[in-house]
Amino acid sequence: MAAVAGGGLGLLVNQCQLPLGHSLRVMGFPVPGVFFHLEDGQWVDFVAPFPWLNMVTDICLFCLSGAVAVALALGRRKVSQQFQAIAGKSDSG
Repeated sequence: MAAVAGGGLGLLVNQCQLPLGHSLRVMGFPVPGVFFHLEDGQWVDFVAPFPWLNMVTDICLFCLSGAVAVALALGRRKVSQQFQAIAGKSDSG
């Protein structure tokens, strides 16, 4: 579920332009696929060689980040349960 939410977020972020100053904008995050530069009042675009690969990479990174967050939360709970079981044994012994 978290991976699907991360994928949706990755797709949404790929469609947004991020301003990096007065004359520079980037499309795609965290791996940009298109750069826009303001020259003489006109926006000039510089497209990465494989923009679809950048988009797939962004979506995969967001999917993985969602899945890793869930895995860490579940792993932390499991470690906590194991620690409580060990602490319970040492108190009774």
